[in-house]
Amino acid sequence: MAHCKTGTRAATLYAIGEVLDGRLQKDAVAPLGQSVGLDLSGAVKWLDGHGH
Repeated sequence: MAHCKTGTRAATLYAIGEVLDGRLQKDAVAPLGQSVGLDLSGAVKWLDGHGH
């Protein structure tokens, strides 16, 4: 379980996990964040940096 005041860190971890498990495409991460008012660019950068 992850918690943070704005939800960005928790959503980042969620998005990374979903991509790693194959339930979410990497190109859907940023739009997902935008749809809930969060910047998930850090998740995309992490995925890029780790070969995903």
